[in-house]
Amino acid sequence: MALSNADLLVMTFLDSIEQGQGIPDGCDSTSLVEQELIRAEAAGWSLTLKGVVHLRNLRSVIYLPLGKH
Repeated sequence: MALSNADLLVMTFLDSIEQGQGIPDGCDSTSLVEQELIRAEAAGWSLTLKGVVHLRNLRSVIYLPLGKH
């Protein structure tokens, strides 16, 4: 299964937030909040539990081991 460009963007945005780098340029934070993937806090943005799970799922698609042919 391959990730779409939209999935790759979301993964990049969520990863940036997880790493404490904040919201990257071009990120639609409103959409991520509406999807309950991130939340605003006094110290900045953070991932919700749903966001953490979504990011792990996206990462698992990329890191799936390739089968032997």
